[in-house]
Amino acid sequence: MKRQATLSEALAEVERLGAELEQERERARRLDDELREARRLEAVGRLAGGVAHDFSNILAVITGYSELMLKRMDPTDPLRTGAESIRKAAVWGLNLTQHMLTTSRAAAPVPMSLDINAVIGGVVRTLAPLLGDQIQVALDLDPRLGRVRVNMGQVEQTLMNLLLNARDAMPSGGRVTIETGNVDLEQGPTGALRAVMVRITDTGCGMDDATLSRAFEPYFTTKAPGRGTGLGLATVFAFVSQSGGHVEAASEVGQGSTFTVYLPRHDAGDEPPVATPVAAATVLVLEPEPGVRDLIAEILELHGYHVLSARDLDEALAASTGHQGPIDLVIADLLLPGVAGDGVLQRLGPYRASARVLYLSGDFEDSVEDYRGLNPGRGFLHKPFTVDALVQKVREIVGR
Repeated sequence: MKRQATLSEALAEVERLGAELEQERERARRLDDELREARRLEAVGRLAGGVAHDFSNILAVITGYSELMLKRMDPTDPLRTGAESIRKAAVWGLNLTQHMLTTSRAAAPVPMSLDINAVIGGVVRTLAPLLGDQIQVALDLDPRLGRVRVNMGQVEQTLMNLLLNARDAMPSGGRVTIETGNVDLEQGPTGALRAVMVRITDTGCGMDDATLSRAFEPYFTTKAPGRGTGLGLATVFAFVSQSGGHVEAASEVGQGSTFTVYLPRHDAGDEPPVATPVAAATVLVLEPEPGVRDLIAEILELHGYHVLSARDLDEALAASTGHQGPIDLVIADLLLPGVAGDGVLQRLGPYRASARVLYLSGDFEDSVEDYRGLNPGRGFLHKPFTVDALVQKVREIVGR
């Protein structure tokens, strides 16, 4: 009898150990799947980083010259709408590239005070051909809406993503309603918040709870292969969170979806003073890409600066030696060997040691955060940049 009890216990123990072994095998399979996914994302990030610099140079030329075109165009010029669409498309391309690396070290965007109602109107006009005749867009915009201080390109990218998602949810047509308003939140995720609200509601197919719970997850998409990156809503979430706001999503199958964005309100009195333009400063532009170099020179000359240009350190030395007066600022691409730190000034010689330096980089591994501790007279700007961002940064560093 004692032998039979022992055998039963042994069989039970074997069964328990077998169940534990199966659990461990399942855990190992999950870890293996997670490892493969991590490696896939790492490969995507490495690929994106590999092309980011060249792509940034291309976008810098497109955004820069389109902005120069817009500054020189009469407001009634019939070509102005096309130029605005080119600029916006280039900015959206930049933001998509940046958010492919949204979980890594992304560059801090340049914020500005914005009227969200005006931005919404511009995006809706630009996207009208993509939305088509079957989708009706209704605007309910608060005329007393407060301003926000964020990056304009990122706001446009956010609105574009939400509107195109709404379009895709209504393949047979429907209605998109965009509302804005001032709200005071007492129980937001980050505490109390005086916010500008943007709410986009569609009459599309909606989402079930499982899909809704993963809506903001990077690379998650319900679209067929090749039809979506899964980065649209992840981009929205990253931008809104980094701006100090938050975003909410609500949906039911067959009842459409609603996305509500809350961004901190910005009082006009908080706007930083505009720097006094500098008329006589001399700037040495050290940039290997001819299109970007010519663009920077044209922008600065348009704003009253005297510009010297060079494609490498040898040409920079020749330009510096041939210039008899002072050089107030050197703008240099960080990817050029010998430029980082004070290398560029050391190469130009001790008589240029007092020059200030603005570092440029189109490599997304270079982050504004890495250059916040620069000595006075040093600055950093990510490529591509807007015309206003470049001029503002130059004036800020030169200090005159």
